[in-house]
Amino acid sequence: MLYFTICNFFYYFTKHQPWFDISPKLAKWLHIQEHPQETQVNSRMGSTVVPEARPNNIAANGLFDDSHLLPAKLEVTTSEQQNIDRLAAQMQREGLFRSDYDGMDDRKIYELLKVNDGKPIFAIGKDVLMPYFEMRRQGLSLVVYCGMNQAEVFPVGEIKRVGLQSVESLDLSRVKLYLASVTLVGGPYKQIGRAGVIEAPQAYTVRATVAYKKTSVMALS
Repeated sequence: MLYFTICNFFYYFTKHQPWFDISPKLAKWLHIQEHPQETQVNSRMGSTVVPEARPNNIAANGLFDDSHLLPAKLEVTTSEQQNIDRLAAQMQREGLFRSDYDGMDDRKIYELLKVNDGKPIFAIGKDVLMPYFEMRRQGLSLVVYCGMNQAEVFPVGEIKRVGLQSVESLDLSRVKLYLASVTLVGGPYKQIGRAGVIEAPQAYTVRATVAYKKTSVMALS
């Protein structure tokens, strides 16, 4: 008892586990699973505890300076939407995401909807990073490709705008664009209905972020 009291005292004041803490080893030996981290949400109905969103992986394309990141607006054709749907199904089969509302029941979802001004809560969470993505220049178009790996990729949309500018208006000889991230968003979601929480279907789509770098153009002599 004294050992656990000391560990709790150490964690309370430092928010770190002491170096001599053997709790993780005990949990492993006793086959005790770690519970997801939770956050308390307050509303007019009282308070509830909701699990924090599952951490997302860092994009394989690396990290970019946030000040040089811009959202990209994609135009998706029917065939590209089919590619997104197929990739989403494959990602779920491979366990890259769970369509389970982070394990929350309707009571917790209802409380969260109340404090979020009724904004819908999606089954996959905020978003899921695509396993592999790249941007290809095809004529005057910038097309985003995604896949489970580099060996098998499919077009999922054409970039039409970067930030507030259309791709057509960009001078690509003066600015270099890099595809910083592509995430899967959408899918089934829950919202507040007349009789409580209701679920509604929605197609998956992708959201892209582009990094830019200004290039120096040398004058011809």
